Amino acid sequence: MEYFKEYIWYSGDWKRNGNNHQVPYNGVKITANANYAVSTRSPKIQRLVSVSVKVADYTYNIDGTVVKIELLQDGLWYDIIIPESDKISSSKSYPEFTLKGLNEGLGRLRLETTTAGVFLNIQFKYGEYERKVMGYIMKFQEAYYEE
Repeated sequence: MEYFKEYIWYSGDWKRNGNNHQVPYNGVKITANANYAVSTRSPKIQRLVSVSVKVADYTYNIDGTVVKIELLQDGLWYDIIIPESDKISSSKSYPEFTLKGLNEGLGRLRLETTTAGVFLNIQFKYGEYERKVMGYIMKFQEAYYEE
């Protein structure tokens, strides 16, 4: 039996309901599922094997512009890839997705194991006024014990 747990983080400007009349709407929502699998050492212990992350930018799209990323390795930065738009040619980026790198390039995510546990670390700016967000936003259990 495999186990997973869902975590949700909202940017500081998150609103429960979108503003139907003007941008920005809601900000950013990050949903993460910590995926566990049975340990080879004990069938009652499930170890963290990956984290599935969904980044949704609601700045210019009331329904959200979503990117999915699978974090498989600890300590490695994963880029938040800009989705392609159905509305414009495939060679252009999605204009309603505002997440960018803090300096240049793309926004980033990574799992970091510390003495206090496994954390999701983020670095990006977003939104109409490019608000910067960085640091640990979620803590995951390294193992789940079945009783």
